[in-house]
Amino acid sequence: MNTIRGFHRRRCGVGWQRVEGSSDRIDATLFRPDLGNEMVPGEITVDRQTLHFTSAEVALDMPLDQVFIECDRKSGGRVTLRDREQPGVKLFTMDESLFDDPLFTRSRHIRLQLQEILGRRDISRRLRLTFYALLACGVAVWMGSYLYRTAVRMVVAQIPSEWERKFGDHEMVELRKEMDILDDTNRVAELARLAAPLVQGIPGPRMELKFHIIDSSLPNAAALPGGHVLVTSGLLRMLDRPEQLLGVIAHELAHVKRRHGFQQAISGAGPLLVMQILLSDRNNRLNLMAEISGLLIYQSFSQN
Repeated sequence: MNTIRGFHRRRCGVGWQRVEGSSDRIDATLFRPDLGNEMVPGEITVDRQTLHFTSAEVALDMPLDQVFIECDRKSGGRVTLRDREQPGVKLFTMDESLFDDPLFTRSRHIRLQLQEILGRRDISRRLRLTFYALLACGVAVWMGSYLYRTAVRMVVAQIPSEWERKFGDHEMVELRKEMDILDDTNRVAELARLAAPLVQGIPGPRMELKFHIIDSSLPNAAALPGGHVLVTSGLLRMLDRPEQLLGVIAHELAHVKRRHGFQQAISGAGPLLVMQILLSDRNNRLNLMAEISGLLIYQSFSQN
């Protein structure tokens, strides 16, 4: 806005409005140190150069070129008028129609202040709008994420145990093509014996575990659907006590029990496939879920 001559701020920064006419009387109160702590009620009028306050007890003049304006929206839109030549003297009014007075805004000093007030209010409004927009986006993203996770859990809950075993057996066949699985029956039997107490403590149907040792120097472990538990030879070499290995196996069994591999693989497949699985009949679900079987090995070995 290059000029605001003849245009006046209404409601402490809510739009500019063209107003014609002379000065009206506006209710106000005066605070002046020599009058004590009491506020003096009176009225404000404006002429071409001066703002006048009059009451039954006191009269006060403020040259417009010396008036400083403060708008406090936290106090219900109270306007404070100060005179730089009269320190401590303040006029208060709740009637913002003062900004509609063409005589009041005739002063360039007053217009510049009103223009600054408008700028601050506009910035504040834009910041509030931006905050509300970001908040709405955050809520929408959270709701979408919550609904998606719920849909994924619904899909996983519908997977029968026999399907889980079929997926696990299929993934083990594929895994043997990519990794060196050791045929060390003694060490595999020792792993099964060590994990037996853990298996007995798992609630629900008894889990039939199948242990496998991968010839790899990297310490790692994984669990696949259907009870396949894999540990690397590198992990076995770095452990000092059986209890350490039990902790790793317990962790992997929790993944199997809670079907974390299925959850992550189905979640990574995308919302479209999840909805297709939910809406399909029993015969088509297995075919649709076959599309995510390749993700199960990757998810089983992931750091997450």
